Amino acid sequence: LLFRLLVRSQTQRGSAPYTLRSLLVSIYAFLYFFLGCVVLQLLMAVMQLCPMQRKRRKAIFHHGIYHFTRLFLRTVPGVRMVREGVTKGAFDRPAVIVANHQSFIDILMLLSTTPRLVMVTNSWVWHSPFFGRIVRYADCYHVANGYEQLSDELRPRIEEGYSVVIFPEGTRSRKGNEMLPFHAGSFRCAIKAKCTVGP
Repeated sequence: LLFRLLVRSQTQRGSAPYTLRSLLVSIYAFLYFFLGCVVLQLLMAVMQLCPMQRKRRKAIFHHGIYHFTRLFLRTVPGVRMVREGVTKGAFDRPAVIVANHQSFIDILMLLSTTPRLVMVTNSWVWHSPFFGRIVRYADCYHVANGYEQLSDELRPRIEEGYSVVIFPEGTRSRKGNEMLPFHAGSFRCAIKAKCTVGP
């Protein structure tokens, strides 16, 4: 039973078998993520009580997400973070960032790049009882509303200086390097908003 659970189930999916170290790292990562979500929800509650403009509240909240994800990636044992091609001032102007989505780390890496970032999410993320409120408060866009309305819905965020992350496959790639068909909404959004498109 343990062999099937820890080894065979993993290798059949093309993943490495579980080890004691990998299990401990996973427990640490989930605990950090859980506590981070609790802290962000408390920050949301504090922001609601503070007499400040909406734009200022959102900026503080996005900085909270930014620092939480950066610290998370720096403290996970065995993870080495390498950034390439991100120059100083790369996000001074808003852009539409088109990214491949192969694991949950993709999202954390992107959120740790700049505090001025919003994402296009799918339905289960938007409605998650655990972090759905955080996603909604961060002004992310729900893809169920349609890719056609993407540019109109996100235009206010772009005008405020936020870049938009879009996963054009619409969901996570689950077969190694094999990519799914692209939705054209990301490119329409960039054209309408007159933004740069970046990988």
